Amino acid sequence: MPGLIMFGRRWGIGSDDFVFPVLAEIFLRLAWLIAMSIVFHIHQNEPQNCSGGTLLQAYFIGALFLLCLTIVLDIIIVYTSMQGSIMYPYPRKRMPRLLYVKIGVSVPELAWIILGTYWSFGLASGCVASVVMTVKGAVLCGWAIAFLLLIGLFVVFDPLGGLRAKRSQLGVLESSTQEQMMTTAQHTAMKTWERRCKFLCCCVSCDDRSHDAFTEIAKLLTDFFQNVELDLVATDIAAGLILVNREQDVSLLTATSERSNDNYGSLSLDRKPQYCSLTTEGQVSDTLTAGTRIADTHDHPSSASSRVSNSVPNSDRRPHPQDWMTIKNMSHYMKYAMASYGWPLFVFANLSLGLCKLCGQCRCSFLQHCPSWDDCCGSGSASVRCEYDDINGGNQSQCCACARDSGEVHYDNCCQCHTAAIRKWTDVDDADLLYVSFYNKIYAIPFFVAIDRKEKAVVVSIRGTLSLKDALTDLSADCVCIDQDECADWKCHKGIYQAACYIRDELQNRQILEKAFQQNQGARLVVTGHSLGAGAAALLAILLKPHFPDLICFTFSPPGGLLSHKASSCCSDYVCSVVLGRDLVPRLGICSMEHLKTSILTAIRRCDRPKYQVIASGMWQAVCTLCPGDSANSCGCRIDPPLLSDQGSSVYVTGQRNVEEAMESAIMQSEQCRITYPTMYPPGQVLHIVEVDSDKSCCASPTYFAEWKTPEDFQEILVSPDMLTDHLPDNVWKALVQLEDKHFNPKHRRSTSSIAT
Repeated sequence: MPGLIMFGRRWGIGSDDFVFPVLAEIFLRLAWLIAMSIVFHIHQNEPQNCSGGTLLQAYFIGALFLLCLTIVLDIIIVYTSMQGSIMYPYPRKRMPRLLYVKIGVSVPELAWIILGTYWSFGLASGCVASVVMTVKGAVLCGWAIAFLLLIGLFVVFDPLGGLRAKRSQLGVLESSTQEQMMTTAQHTAMKTWERRCKFLCCCVSCDDRSHDAFTEIAKLLTDFFQNVELDLVATDIAAGLILVNREQDVSLLTATSERSNDNYGSLSLDRKPQYCSLTTEGQVSDTLTAGTRIADTHDHPSSASSRVSNSVPNSDRRPHPQDWMTIKNMSHYMKYAMASYGWPLFVFANLSLGLCKLCGQCRCSFLQHCPSWDDCCGSGSASVRCEYDDINGGNQSQCCACARDSGEVHYDNCCQCHTAAIRKWTDVDDADLLYVSFYNKIYAIPFFVAIDRKEKAVVVSIRGTLSLKDALTDLSADCVCIDQDECADWKCHKGIYQAACYIRDELQNRQILEKAFQQNQGARLVVTGHSLGAGAAALLAILLKPHFPDLICFTFSPPGGLLSHKASSCCSDYVCSVVLGRDLVPRLGICSMEHLKTSILTAIRRCDRPKYQVIASGMWQAVCTLCPGDSANSCGCRIDPPLLSDQGSSVYVTGQRNVEEAMESAIMQSEQCRITYPTMYPPGQVLHIVEVDSDKSCCASPTYFAEWKTPEDFQEILVSPDMLTDHLPDNVWKALVQLEDKHFNPKHRRSTSSIAT
């Protein structure tokens, strides 16, 4: 921070981002220099005896000189990049000049690489093999560095670089000029994000619905990431996340160290150690939320009032789980949620024998254009029909499977690998797998319907995010009202709501549930899913509840920005959610992301260390999580706050825009977000599973504990290396299986008042 300005534009890289990449280049060039020096010293007389010897000798001398010059220049660049801090770039003011010099040195170096390529691959006849191989290795290494440099330029290119550079050079502008520049930057950024989305989803058909989704997502990403006032690069955000994680760990350590063991005196003796250990981890979200909000209120008094005004009603926040919300049922229906992912998740969860296990369940199928369905494999009753859609959505071929009929299977592959994985996960018979659809577009996600005779239920399982089309559905995060009389004022996630409406329409138009209940009289309807599928399952349960009063729903790792507070509370009698550890997705929402942005800016402002030290400490802390021990301190990772300083930012006066103005702009944007977007929550009752043993060895399986919490407890993103892995469905399932094997009975979290009593 700030972004580097060169060639009249701003780039998405800071002057303090060259430490690690240039160090890697130095080591590579040193190895290159040593190898060429040894070969040239041993065979210095050989070039005169082979074809093109004079050219070879000139190449060796010039290459050695350029390597020495480049290494010296790289050392100066690394030293300069290590100076100052994130908010104090003044000691690095000569970095653009050094980079201009490096670019100038790269021109003759490129010429020498071309020269070496011409000799080694064209004129190297009659020369010593070691000499030829050394030159070939050198030129290949040079071309590899040039290729990586081009990729790096593409990554750090900022489409708004020209506007940002002009903004920083002109300083304070008139209000009309500034407003015009902001409008131009906003429009350019929105078009850029829209092009990026279309490029990433080039296989998505460009219908009206897709175009509207691209526009909405581009606007959302523009509002969150693009801020002309705030000059941050990607590594600044990474360093900020590390600092926020460190602050959260400090808050947790401080809060738990002040907690007395007498708080747990009411627990039985055999459960006390486990509960004490778990409470430290289990109350992470509450401790961190309280600690961070207190810090934010101290730094920004205006934000405190907004939180009070937007707080949720405090009527009865104690969870009230139903009798059917048991670990056994959760573990059972988690298998249905995992089955909806098809063969990719099955193979991932069974890396050694996954493919072999699926082979016995896959259909012996082949693709052909059948003149009629009755002619397929000799009989229509012995066939399974699969549909394939082209880029325009039309059916182009049929898959004829010489196997028993397993109901309707749509858009599976030729061998029905997805359907085979469903049968392996759920152990349902072919006749009980009523409907399978892997049709996938924006706002249309795969799902299947099966009869669970063991639990006497009809199960609708919905797949989570597994494609870019699903990601676009996730990112359509505007709020809409549920179109139903009983819940007209309930707000929900727009993209997931449209996906749930698609599944509802499919079930009703095809009369799938009516057929299912005809085959299984007295069964109850169960809706389940993971991640995106969990959000769609909760909304589908709300839509179907008036027609199926005994409906229940299990959502695993549901999205946090899914339902308004009233909607989440009213569906708590028939929706049960499961969250593992510090999973990011149940805490993810527009307001929580804005709050995280403000926390990152606050941490960056208070940091007085160089960025490379912050990132190195974060990498070391990630490595320490793999080491055995009872804490990060056992691996040398301190959790005290050496990277954070309470010094005011007025000490660091730079030529850039005042960082305090950028902070105030970001905070105002966050407050505006709370007005524009209502606070959203995960659905229903929430069971929080946390890991309790921090002293396990690297290969040992973690031990889990679970307690009931309210959706309000998941309103702050907890930065941690585990926030992504805790979202994986197989990890959630393993945790549930372990709790089921122990016959674990989750308890309510004890409130602060009860503990004090």
